[in-house]
This record gives sequence, structure tokens and C-alpha cells, in this order.
Amino acid sequence: MQDVDISVANQAVVAIKNIVLSYRDNADKLSDSELEEAISQLDDVEKIFANYQHTDILILAINSLKAEKLLRQLDE
Repeated sequence: MQDVDISVANQAVVAIKNIVLSYRDNADKLSDSELEEAISQLDDVEKIFANYQHTDILILAINSLKAEKLLRQLDE
């Protein structure tokens, strides 16, 4: 049973990775509040899936969104 759970979780991480990459690719189109919400939600997702495979892309994309947020703050 545990192997099935790990397989499902790894598939979920791959799906989430696609969502995260979409966020990253469209970060400049998100409002400030949408960007903040995306970062908050994805930080929670990263904590949940921290022990599974394929989280490196998730972490990189989250950091990319955080960088976008910082760039916006510097432009203010």
C-alpha cells in the first residue's frame, strides 16, 4: 500500500510542477495579490511534498516567483 501512496504522490508532484511552471511563465501577468497567493500556496505544497521526488523544479519555480515579487518591490 505504501508504494501505491508514493506513486500517487509522485504523480501529483509532476502535475503540480506543471502548474508551478505555468505560474512562473506567467508571473508578469499576475497581479501583486495573485502572485502573493501563488507563492503562499506553493510554499504549502512544497512542505507537503518535500520528501518526494521531483520537488527540485517546484522549489526553483517558487524561488522564481519570489524573485518576481522582489523585483516588483524594488520597482516601487
